[in-house]
Amino acid sequence: HSLFHCTQEIDAPKMISSSQSSSPPQYQSYSRQYVTVGEVIGTESGFLRGHGTRAKEGKLQATVSGFVQRVNKLVSVSALNARYNGEIGDVVICRVLEVGDKRWKCDCNSRQNGVLLLSSVHLPGGVQRRRTEEDQRKMRQYFIEGDLISAEVQKIMNDGAISLHTRNLKYGKLHNGIFLSVPASLIKRCKQHFHHIAEIGLDLILGNNGYIWLQKTRRKQLVGKGFEAKQTEVLPKKKMKQSAHPDAVEGVGGGEGGEEGEDGPGSVSVRDREKMCRIRNSIVALSKMFVSIYLNTIMDVYNYSLELGLETRDIINPDLLQRVTQKAVARSRATGTASHDQASTVSDYMMED
Repeated sequence: HSLFHCTQEIDAPKMISSSQSSSPPQYQSYSRQYVTVGEVIGTESGFLRGHGTRAKEGKLQATVSGFVQRVNKLVSVSALNARYNGEIGDVVICRVLEVGDKRWKCDCNSRQNGVLLLSSVHLPGGVQRRRTEEDQRKMRQYFIEGDLISAEVQKIMNDGAISLHTRNLKYGKLHNGIFLSVPASLIKRCKQHFHHIAEIGLDLILGNNGYIWLQKTRRKQLVGKGFEAKQTEVLPKKKMKQSAHPDAVEGVGGGEGGEEGEDGPGSVSVRDREKMCRIRNSIVALSKMFVSIYLNTIMDVYNYSLELGLETRDIINPDLLQRVTQKAVARSRATGTASHDQASTVSDYMMED
């Protein structure tokens, strides 16, 4: 019922671009068509007007810059840097903003703050029982303002707010690692968003909302608890100075757990920090080139930077971005699906410029 309120059937002339003229009309695909604001979208008659479009003078025009998406008769435009739209089952990383009455308000990079109810958290010891007033008084013992947590989208409220839960052991508070943010449209939807890179001893969480967490593998971290063991090929590192960008280790803080470093328990050694920063800069390079971000493309940039003998800070050098990400771009073109081929299309435009 709500779909017919937010869409409108229009009659528009059939306009097919020259790049699509070689295909029969019934196989026309607009998934890779990039449009700007006010540009006429080539559609057939009898289509439904979706988000990011408007009808003017019998023509369907784009109201945002992005890629045209078509689901049956519904035509919409997905903006490149749009806010995250939650879907049930998504893995997200968020920051606690406020501790309220039986709930925490969290920043999920969405249009509205997410809500984590007290009844949706995992109690110590895995006890399954009703929450009491005593649990309400102990809410700050679980999460406080500023805490980073990993969670899963449980449901979407009627007003569009996201309801979260952390009832699984793989979710919870995050510490002793690096946090970074990228456009949510670049995160490729995969079956597994918790990755354990055994060769370099790092754990990676790719949030569907564009927030990413990177940490050193803990001693007692089990692969079965959310992290997928990935046997990736890591090239031997050439001799180079262990130097990083001054801002590259920002976000690496204290906390409980983690390997014992040079400064004692709970710290991260300089060698591990450099690995984390190299992965971090690899992700930033992919984001700057607008390439789909998932484990394979990240490791492509990581390994190729080692093969080229680049220092960690040189990965995000504007003069080297195109070169260091060329393997990831090639992979995105070869294996990208219809929805995530959009990222490789934008990177093609950037390379042509």
